[in-house]
Amino acid sequence: MTAVGRGALLAAALVLAACLGRPSQAWQPEQAEAVAWWVEDLAHGRHRLPAEIDFVDGGPGAARIARWAAGQRLGERWQPPSAVQRRRERWPALAAALAEGSIQATDDGWLAPAVGLAPERRAAIEPLVEQENAARALLDQLLLTLGAPDPEVERVYRAAVRAARVALDRARD
Repeated sequence: MTAVGRGALLAAALVLAACLGRPSQAWQPEQAEAVAWWVEDLAHGRHRLPAEIDFVDGGPGAARIARWAAGQRLGERWQPPSAVQRRRERWPALAAALAEGSIQATDDGWLAPAVGLAPERRAAIEPLVEQENAARALLDQLLLTLGAPDPEVERVYRAAVRAARVALDRARD
């Protein structure tokens, strides 16, 4: 077996051991990944339902996230949690700026004004980018507080949310 093969086998064993050692009532890696994509899909204007992340017997962290995700009802209509709703309302302007090249999506899941923007366009774009990046950071902190993950599950969540943001920010649908 090569050194790379041994390293991959060791890494897989460590992940398996971490999963087996995690209490069943703790926030699980697959739950953290599902929550990351659920929030980012909603924030990027896609249709999702709170029941998708209401994990049966998911433990206290998953239950807190499910209660938060339930948002509120306006008559018969479900309204996402306010922090997600504000991002959802901001998304059309962000999508237009991404499409025109005024905003760039970074590889780590954040947004930045494009290099070489005219000063007046930069002045218009910077507040939008700052608001969105601040909202992303706030939601990450909120979900990690609610989920109360162990360090490995936090890493899974952060990797999943970064992947979701990069994919959805760069999608052109």
